[in-house]
Amino acid sequence: MSLMRGKRFLCMSGIIFLLVTALISCARYGSRPRVFVLGLDGATWDLLEPWMKEGSLPNIQQLVNDGAYGTLRSIVPPLSAPAWTTAFTGVNPGKHGIFDFSRRLPGSLVSVNETARSRRAKPVWMILSERKKKVGVMNIPLTWPPDEVNGFMISGFPYIEYRGYTYPKELEEKIQPYPLERLGEELVEGWENEKLKDIDNQRDVLGKLVLESMKKEKWDLFWVVFTGSDRVQHFYWKFMDKNHPLHDPAKAKLYGNAIKNYWIAMDSIVGQIVSELPPGTMLMVISDHGFGPIYREINLSRWLQVSGISDWLSHATMGPVIITNGVTKSVLWGAHKEGWKDYEEFKNLYKEKLSSFKDPETGKQFFSGVYKREEVFGGKYVERAADIIVVENDPFFMGPGSEKEKNLVQPILSTSFSAWHRPNGIFIFNGRGIRRGHISEGGNLVDITPTILYFLNEGVPGSMDGKVLTWTVTPDYLKDNPVKTSKEEIEESGSAEEDTLTAEEAEKLKSIPYLK
Repeated sequence: MSLMRGKRFLCMSGIIFLLVTALISCARYGSRPRVFVLGLDGATWDLLEPWMKEGSLPNIQQLVNDGAYGTLRSIVPPLSAPAWTTAFTGVNPGKHGIFDFSRRLPGSLVSVNETARSRRAKPVWMILSERKKKVGVMNIPLTWPPDEVNGFMISGFPYIEYRGYTYPKELEEKIQPYPLERLGEELVEGWENEKLKDIDNQRDVLGKLVLESMKKEKWDLFWVVFTGSDRVQHFYWKFMDKNHPLHDPAKAKLYGNAIKNYWIAMDSIVGQIVSELPPGTMLMVISDHGFGPIYREINLSRWLQVSGISDWLSHATMGPVIITNGVTKSVLWGAHKEGWKDYEEFKNLYKEKLSSFKDPETGKQFFSGVYKREEVFGGKYVERAADIIVVENDPFFMGPGSEKEKNLVQPILSTSFSAWHRPNGIFIFNGRGIRRGHISEGGNLVDITPTILYFLNEGVPGSMDGKVLTWTVTPDYLKDNPVKTSKEEIEESGSAEEDTLTAEEAEKLKSIPYLK
């Protein structure tokens, strides 16, 4: 009898131990994993760190103090449409099919803006919806038309029509008035105040809607992107920056603090969001790219004249060859000459000449990277990309220019943007099990979706290009929560050549510019 009682005691002790261990685990990591992704378009440590140090951004500073933070590398080129798509699919543009805001229609030089219909990989919210998880998605670029998620969704720009941007459909009426963003925006002289009001209003309306939705709706993943930070930095940098070639001291008195004030208000919204997060929620603050000023612009048309590229092309036959920084596209044509056969030779020449180009005035290398598309993309949609992709060094920009202009490099002329995207974005992770302090390893946008799935205790499809950012968590957390993998297919139907737009839709999207 004593032996049996001893066995029962050991058995009960074991059960109690397991229960206590489970309770401790729940206390440490939360009983129901949730992830909130806060996208801050174009956020850069170059601006945030000085303002945090002076005490202007206390809520973002607190997140940094309490969590892991560092640099989040963007894609090539660092442009919002392919960048955010890479972040929410976990694959590179060669697999998801989005390379910039527009693409040429098959067999044509007519460009149309991309929509979510061009996407060829499942976004994380559809993966989770299929696994019976609840999601809330708001204002992420390149998500129109909305997906039929298990939850709710408000699409981000661009829109073919300024309706039909919510799921479920009836949500659209409930959220009015809701300010939709548009492509082709510019800063018109004399309208700086009105533009700033629009940018600030969009932030505030979205912030209020986020707070209402996160409390009212059920969700396992909530992902919102505030894009006004990108807009205000594009347009108002010159008023803040005394060294900017377009700096106007008179207007600086009116708009010199426009960017800082935007971020101060954004910091307040961040604080409100954090205060409403359910216990145990993992918070991931990310940007799709960084930012920096444009001081000088290469006149690409003039450069093609003096570089010898045009002469080379006059002896070539290869159809259109496209060079791009994600926005400015130069289409080059060759004329037939018997004997031409090496397209690779041309691309190598082009890459070599651009890579070595320096600003004649400053002697600084103009581009930080010049790539052939196959060097940075992989997958069956690589041929949708431009032939040559460039990334400018700070503070340069590649504009189309004109052959009539004599200068190769000049103060910016082709755009009302006074600042441009740079490759280094930000990340801040906050929650139980997250390491504290600066993470020197950093990460890449393609790693975001695998990491979201990991924090939700979900398997990561092996076909994703990204990896789980395990170095952002403590060894104990990783031990208790090992990475899981799954074999599910994440590619969606469609071919590389398929045009997903109707003729009417294509007509509506023709030639809508991103950059003005």
